Amino acid sequence: MREIYISSLSQYIETIEKLKSYYPSGVFLNNPAANPFLYRGLSNKAYELLPGIFRKQTDMVDGHAITNDTYLAWAKEKDLLYSFMHEASGTLSIPTDDLLHWAEYAQHYGAPTRFMDWSSNPLAALYFACRDMTSTDGTVWLLHKINYTRFLVNHVKSHNKKNISEIVSEIINETSDIEYPLLYTPYYVDARMSAQGSYFMVWGILRDPLEKMLSEDNLQMNIPE
Repeated sequence: MREIYISSLSQYIETIEKLKSYYPSGVFLNNPAANPFLYRGLSNKAYELLPGIFRKQTDMVDGHAITNDTYLAWAKEKDLLYSFMHEASGTLSIPTDDLLHWAEYAQHYGAPTRFMDWSSNPLAALYFACRDMTSTDGTVWLLHKINYTRFLVNHVKSHNKKNISEIVSEIINETSDIEYPLLYTPYYVDARMSAQGSYFMVWGILRDPLEKMLSEDNLQMNIPE
């Protein structure tokens, strides 16, 4: 993990170009238009890389801080998704057993899911980092998608012969043993997703923020024997 402070748009673009040279993308090394990174912009640098459904909130009760799940304290993930399906079934013609596409639409319309949006467009990520809050520093996370894919090959074995729809269905039904978040390109449901070059990351059974899961100390603890 490397943190770089940016104070201007030109510095932002220059820094990304430098990082491309520091972390080349293999077969795309000699292609100046190639982009090895995905980007995620957050309006507060204190925010974690964690999907909405796993967020927690802390409330003060009689002078004591009590932390609970924001959404999962009220209902299970599958029940929340079914609630969205019930409300949206008159608008969206998706089979009820196609949990992947229902979850993608739920994410798109702001329902809490285990999905996280990434973009191949650095300016789109910068927009989300700057649009809401002016009193805090925003942040743009960069993920080297080829290196992360290689990481998954070494750490995720059970999904090799399954498509993403089967994998997501098993995860939501709590029958999957996949730990680390999977990365894939979703169906683009509108022009905005296409313009952003949207990617989805879907969490497995681990519910930690991505930066914690990929920390050196945590990875050393989870190296298979």
